[in-house]
Amino acid sequence: MRGRKDTDVLFEESQIGYMPEGFEKVEEEITFSLVYFKYKNSEGDYITIRVGRDKTALQIDNEEIGKDVYLNAAGYEYTITHKDELYKDVIIWKDENDIYYYLASTMETTELVDIMNSISY
Repeated sequence: MRGRKDTDVLFEESQIGYMPEGFEKVEEEITFSLVYFKYKNSEGDYITIRVGRDKTALQIDNEEIGKDVYLNAAGYEYTITHKDELYKDVIIWKDENDIYYYLASTMETTELVDIMNSISY
């Protein structure tokens, strides 16, 4: 692709194969190094996904959190971080191209895992 750099993040919304019913995109930011989508439903629940090359841009603070590590359907190791006072779970993983994925939501963890496992690479 003309003008493409190795540091470009190439991720499109169409790569997300599953989104729970009732969620609509309310925000979008696409730059050469970061892709961000935010979805919301009528109950005020939200789902965000950020995809980028810079792991530090995807980090969350580590106060009062619990972490669990698993393997997703694509074979990538991921971490689920539970942040109780925010009622929020965050899943972070990296693919074979060193692209980092950050998926956060107020929804059940199972919904986040379903979204993660639906992403095509």
